[in-house]
Amino acid sequence: MTIEQVLNAPMIAWPLGLFDCCGVTDGASAAILCRAEDAKKYRKDYVNIKAFGMSASPGWGKERIDYDFTYWDATQHAAKAAYAEAGIKNPRKELDMVELHDCFSIAELIASESMQLCETGKFKEQMTATRAYYHDGEMPVNISGGLKSFGTPLAPAAAVRLRNIQADPEEG
Repeated sequence: MTIEQVLNAPMIAWPLGLFDCCGVTDGASAAILCRAEDAKKYRKDYVNIKAFGMSASPGWGKERIDYDFTYWDATQHAAKAAYAEAGIKNPRKELDMVELHDCFSIAELIASESMQLCETGKFKEQMTATRAYYHDGEMPVNISGGLKSFGTPLAPAAAVRLRNIQADPEEG
């Protein structure tokens, strides 16, 4: 697609155009987790997980007029926990590449800043202008193409969850 096609795409919710938003799709993915010594039995190109960070936010943004939507505190806390567990002091220099949630163009920017891949408010200067997050750059981000390339399977996941919490018809 051309730059003109992207810039002239229909607006979805200003300033996000059609190509800034991922589509909702059906799909699935899987990761098989096992001990490293067992992984060697199955593949030569396995990945070691050195750390895992998890955090949840109460989602009060829509309720508070003073909420700052320019960073994600849960992402920031989870990244800091994973970095600490893995012994990472400078993510920008120590990570080879990053796959992150990018359901919208702005989400990649906010996630990158929240994960300390660049300084807050400096994405354009530190990531875009230097081509740092390109495939051949210093900090490649979403080399898979991200969610905007293949969509997000949220609708099927939500439907499964809803089915699981419905009452059993025989029990009333």
